[in-house]
Amino acid sequence: MVMDAIYWFGVQGYEGRMADVWETLCSTAKCIVEVGANVGLFTVLGGLATRGSYVAVEPVPEIADLLNRNIARNGLAGKIEVRQAAAIAASIESPVEINVPNEGRGAPVGAHLMERSEVSGRSRLRVIKVPGLPFKDLIEQADLIKIDAEGIEAELLQSGKDRIVRNRPTIVVELLPESNRLAALVRELASTCGYTINVIPAFGSDEIVIVAPDRFDASTPQKYNSKDVVLSSGPLDPRQ
Repeated sequence: MVMDAIYWFGVQGYEGRMADVWETLCSTAKCIVEVGANVGLFTVLGGLATRGSYVAVEPVPEIADLLNRNIARNGLAGKIEVRQAAAIAASIESPVEINVPNEGRGAPVGAHLMERSEVSGRSRLRVIKVPGLPFKDLIEQADLIKIDAEGIEAELLQSGKDRIVRNRPTIVVELLPESNRLAALVRELASTCGYTINVIPAFGSDEIVIVAPDRFDASTPQKYNSKDVVLSSGPLDPRQ
């Protein structure tokens, strides 16, 4: 799906302004952690832009294999560390079950944890068991974090909240309309850490929208034709 969409629409047509924002964030980051890397669109963009370390986490084995191959094709082998595992909210490493939906393609984008995910109603092709790595340990040194974990984002951020409050990394997260717990946590982190909430338009606009915490909820990104939110220490657009 990802490669087909990029072929027909280009990176900007598929991911909108977020692709540019991610490259810019990676260019100044020292330690990047990407949870839910899939086949590596953002991994490659970020890996080419950064001089820092980069860890990409992808739980589905065949997708992790494609991720490694795409990294190698772009001359990034040895620069990006791929961990074939799921990020989990638990404090110790433990195996978890992943639902792989029937999307009719070899690299599904909607695989998600069986338990405590905010997504529901997806088809099931198979359930696989994969290693689980504590999110709080993955982000210990990170100053830039990207999470696209299909409904488990709130659980992960909550588990690593003490480290987030301490280190104040920039956080990029996909927020689905049903992600009420995640929206509440975004508001809490914005207030606690002094983060700016930036909504990144998917396409049709270059304007990054800053939203006050008390005006932000799970439906806010949709109002701006978006699903991507960035918590940052200040505005991302120098014009703002």
